[in-house]
Amino acid sequence: MLAIETIDDPLQMIHAAIAWMTRDEANHTVAINALNQVAAHATRGWAIGPSRPTARLVIARRDGEITALALQSQVNIFPCGDDAQALTEIARSWPDGSALRTVVGPRDAALAFAAGLPCTAREHMRLLLFELTGLPIAGDARGRFIHARLANLEVLTVWQRMFMHEARVLARDGDDPRRLIRNRIVADEVRMWLDERDEPVCYAGIVRIAPHGARIGPVYTPPTFRRRGYAQALVAHICMEERVRGGRVISLFTDTANPTSSAVYRRVGFRSLNEHVHLELTSVAREY
Repeated sequence: MLAIETIDDPLQMIHAAIAWMTRDEANHTVAINALNQVAAHATRGWAIGPSRPTARLVIARRDGEITALALQSQVNIFPCGDDAQALTEIARSWPDGSALRTVVGPRDAALAFAAGLPCTAREHMRLLLFELTGLPIAGDARGRFIHARLANLEVLTVWQRMFMHEARVLARDGDDPRRLIRNRIVADEVRMWLDERDEPVCYAGIVRIAPHGARIGPVYTPPTFRRRGYAQALVAHICMEERVRGGRVISLFTDTANPTSSAVYRRVGFRSLNEHVHLELTSVAREY
């Protein structure tokens, strides 16, 4: 028998779900990061008062064991699990499914969840999830690896805009590439590769995801500097740094429409795991 439980308290969400989610830490990397952020906001007091972010966790259990769950953060949903029926039932039980805007997660889980919503879903992007296996291979690109500083903000802002355009990133209301990059630099989440003349030629983001993970992205090389091994060298050095820090699950995503980047990450030592999707939702009711 399927039992569905709704949890609105962020700290209770962590207690109820994190152990189950980390059984497959790579595939759940985005959902775990979203859950950690929800809990962090609550700890800092953001969950109090009228400005409280919308957060909800719905868990499905069979015979007392979790088989699927879905996390809401603002208008975004992150479904997890292989139980398609449970995910569809979770969506059907959602208090206001028509208010949701995106579903992000493993392709089968995302489609099963979307099937239970009172709205239509369109695939915006299909991604391939990679996980590092073994020691990273840096290749023979010349140059050096650095942590980005605020002195790099202007060039990185330009590159972030270029990346968002090329990668068809969905911009949310109020998104500002300069503010985004500045915040990530301040949080020490941006790395760069400098060529032999000490000129910047490539950058990448890195986010550490408790308990054991790190996810690399975006990775961007401007067209002028491509096919010189810079991205491979940069990603490999980030992986080395994370391994030294104790990171056990290092992952990244590539667009399935971009086989070139997938080949680069395979040369570093990543293997593909699963397809993930970003689904856009509309509030138009389904016709049955």
